[in-house]
Amino acid sequence: MHVISTSKDNRPAVEALGFEVKTEIFTLFEVAEDDERWPEVARLVKEWKAQDIQRTDFAHEEVLAAEHVCLVQEAKASFPQPKNNFEYRRIVYDLSGYCQACGAGMRQIAPFRVDRRPRWGPSVLGQIHWTDDEFFCAKKLWGRVFEPLGVGCWPVFRKQDIALADFVQLRIEQTSASPLRIPENAPASRCPHCRAVKLQPWRRGHFPPFAEPVSAPVVRSREWFGSGYAAFKAVIVAREVAAAMLEHGVYGVRYWPLRPMLRVIT
Repeated sequence: MHVISTSKDNRPAVEALGFEVKTEIFTLFEVAEDDERWPEVARLVKEWKAQDIQRTDFAHEEVLAAEHVCLVQEAKASFPQPKNNFEYRRIVYDLSGYCQACGAGMRQIAPFRVDRRPRWGPSVLGQIHWTDDEFFCAKKLWGRVFEPLGVGCWPVFRKQDIALADFVQLRIEQTSASPLRIPENAPASRCPHCRAVKLQPWRRGHFPPFAEPVSAPVVRSREWFGSGYAAFKAVIVAREVAAAMLEHGVYGVRYWPLRPMLRVIT
């Protein structure tokens, strides 16, 4: 699947091809490579110098067959507070290991505050802006899907320090003890200041598997991903968590199965 982003001036041409445009601010639409319109879209992408982000979509059966599934956000709303000069970072995170040059090293130690509760449906698991590895949802959804599987939650506050009664953040405190099996040729960069290695976000095919078994219901990857000043860790859930999410119709995220681990037969 290709997610194409281009100027709003190109919206008429996109709609003339029969695509649904997903935003008013600019022209955003999706097209599969087996779509008969793809050759023309590919030509226009080159002509417009449009942004083309590629991804692989998986059927539910493929997701449920995987031992682990990476969660990728598709819903963002609201902003962390106080947002001026990113002051929220000083309140929410331990910044003792944070690198301003690459964005790696923040560790959450306190709840978020937001400007408003996102206007999401009751089954949405999403993110707030400026966060790429934190997930939020209705408290009832957390209680139905995540709490029974051992996933905790943080409260979320309004900027007046009033806790939202029906909205929480998933509490993902464990970092995987196992690294991911990253291909040697995977695009990556090393920060010249903190020396952290940051991988380019994955785009196609299965997500890389763990090198060793991981039993926790949800973990963060040991590896950092991102570009520029942004850095995040992949959020990966066990099969039973992904199955519960699908059973309860959780959306707002894309389910990205990890490639099966290689097992040595003795």
